[in-house]
Order: sequence, then structure tokens, then C-alpha cells
Amino acid sequence: MTTKALAIMTVELYLEKFNWFCGVNSSETLKDFELDRNHTIQNACFTSLIYSAPHFIFIVSASLALLVLGCCTALRRENPRYLLPFPGHTALWVLYFPFIFVLLCALGEGVISDVEIQYDSPTKPQLYIPGILASFGGIIALVYYHHMEVWNEKGMAWLLLLYWITALGAEVTRFLNLYNDSQYEVDNIKFWEVMRVDVSISMLVLYSLFAVICLYSIICKVRFDDEVLGCEYLVKIIMHGFKDLALM
Repeated sequence: MTTKALAIMTVELYLEKFNWFCGVNSSETLKDFELDRNHTIQNACFTSLIYSAPHFIFIVSASLALLVLGCCTALRRENPRYLLPFPGHTALWVLYFPFIFVLLCALGEGVISDVEIQYDSPTKPQLYIPGILASFGGIIALVYYHHMEVWNEKGMAWLLLLYWITALGAEVTRFLNLYNDSQYEVDNIKFWEVMRVDVSISMLVLYSLFAVICLYSIICKVRFDDEVLGCEYLVKIIMHGFKDLALM
């Protein structure tokens, strides 16, 4: 048996444990898994499972980080008089309002699809569990960012950046699955008229912006290690570079 065959067999055995995620009598399951388009990017259950993974991992890891830092370190005794906002603070909080709204739309769409469209068949957890985990992940990220600023712990930003990047990658897999779904042609529905597609595109934009803001904050706070002056210095370097390019 080759290494590739052994790896596929291991993944298949592992994925079969999550076959309940697809729902009973589902046309797309995790059984007989193979590394091809039909079993990966074109399998809605597989892409929903991949989509759920980074949110679940972040919820657990961020919750543990907040619990340990808040209860087992000297940070719990600190009571700062004022908040030192990280670079991109205002932009991030402004984006959180449409972010929460889109998350609720995604959750509502999944629940309605399971209750109304699948009313005559057993429930399909793949329709609503990803929305639930994404919503909880968004809320935990909000709490995590707030404590990061209150405690002025720059190192906490790395976990948040990793979450935004992995969530963006997971959203890309979901969008590709929707894009390759031939059901739209059968039902004569335009791709852009589907709410799930609109939600996915909105989340792609928002996750990208969150990742850029978080990276910008890390560069300013961690790299330059100066709350405001380092950020302004970075912006001046970038603007000076653009002026040099324009004069060439």
C-alpha cells in the first residue's frame, strides 16, 4: 500500500466519524472519501465541515487564552484608567456592525433552509452549524480584541490574525462550492440572486478587511513597538515611496 493510499484511508476513516454532520438521507456525505473534486470542493457537506473547523478551533483557543490570561496572570489585577486603542481600532469597530449583520443573515438562512426546505426530511446540521460557529467566533473575536486593547497585550494579535486568515480560506472553499453547484442551472436561478452566495461574497470582503487591519496593527504595534508614532512613521515611509515612484 502506497503512502498516498494510506493517507486517504486514514482521512476517510476520520471523516466517517463526522458523517452525522451531513444529515440522514443526504445525497452528499463523507463516506468513500477520495481526493477529487466530487468529494472535496463539489461536496457541500465536506466544504461546510472545512468551513466550521477554523471557527471552532478559534472559539476554543481564544476562550482558553482569555481564561488563562484573565485568571492566572497579573493582568486580572490591572485596572487601566484609559484605553490605548490599537491602530485600526475605529475601522475595525465600524466593520463589526455589518459583520454581525451578515453573520446573522447566514445563520438565519441556514436555519430557514433546514426548517422550511427540508421540512419533510431529517435535519441537516451542515446547514446551520457553520452559521452558529461563525457567529460565536465573531462574538469571541470581538471580546478577544477588546481585552487585547485593555491589557495592551500585543502578542494576542497573532491568534486573531491567524483566525481571520483561516476563516477567509474557509470562506473561499464555500464560495467555490457554491460556484460549482449546477443546481442553479437546473432551477433556472441566477448565481448572484442566491442569498447564500451574497452572504459568502460579503464575508469574503469582510474577512479580507479584518485580516488587513489586524496585519496593519501588528506591523505598527509589534514591529515598531510604538503605539502611535510607529504607525505614523510607517505611513510616511509608504507615502514617500509612492512619491518616488511617481517622480520616476
